[in-house]
Amino acid sequence: MIRKYITIAVLIISIVLTVFFIVGSFVDYAPGMRAEDMQNIYLSRIIRFGVPIILLQAVALVLAFTGKIRKDAA
Repeated sequence: MIRKYITIAVLIISIVLTVFFIVGSFVDYAPGMRAEDMQNIYLSRIIRFGVPIILLQAVALVLAFTGKIRKDAA
């Protein structure tokens, strides 16, 4: 039962990080900058938020599938 709550918590954290990633990408005013600088900003955001999101979702999948395997084996 605890595995289920951990899986749900991991997925919720992943969703929250995804929302921060998407909402933080909107800019209402940006001073003039080179395209290369803007690209570097977006790449750093992708790495900063994307990697943890992927890892959290992978953990949630592992928890979900190992829970199913153990449940079926018992």
